[in-house]
Amino acid sequence: MDGSNMTRLRGAGVLPMEPSILMNLTRSRILHMLVTEGPCSVAHIASALGLSKRVTLREITFLVDRGVVTRIVPTHGRIDPHFAAGVPEIFQEMARAYQFLGLKF
Repeated sequence: MDGSNMTRLRGAGVLPMEPSILMNLTRSRILHMLVTEGPCSVAHIASALGLSKRVTLREITFLVDRGVVTRIVPTHGRIDPHFAAGVPEIFQEMARAYQFLGLKF
């Protein structure tokens, strides 16, 4: 590979990598839930979206690492951390997705 944003899939040749985190359905569903419901725990997100806690935690960690979701430290007797969506960051990701698709934002 030449180090560009390309990946090779068996039998598929070279394909562009995911241009935006919003192009992933699971991540988009998680972000939608965080935007509409506010901060949620991994357990609540997993239950509401019918995902395993393992998958939910993996995707939340990915979103936190990309700066789109923030971890909220537990307070007032909460045990599990909650996660919140960063709305400006989501708009930036939407712009990337629209640009990739050739749409106007």
